[in-house]
Amino acid sequence: YWIRSPIFQEIIFKHSGGAAQPNVPAAKQLKQITLSIPNIAQQNIVVNEIQSFLQTNRGLIKVYENKIKSLDELKKSLLQKAFSGELTKTEGMVA
Repeated sequence: YWIRSPIFQEIIFKHSGGAAQPNVPAAKQLKQITLSIPNIAQQNIVVNEIQSFLQTNRGLIKVYENKIKSLDELKKSLLQKAFSGELTKTEGMVA
């Protein structure tokens, strides 16, 4: 997760020169980067929290994708009724 993070990517980008592969720093430059590494217990806590967040996020994405799909179906249904004249005002109904 750390290597994929924007913070780490920024560190790498700052240390990258125009080497053989663009945006990839030389080994000598990589060795100069200092990183604070938490102990394994703290790493496990962070990983568990990230995984929990990602799982919740995936669940929310599914919920909202289903809501969007339902709204699209409702829109199509309302348009169908409107074009077929089923949405006309009837007497006795209060607006």
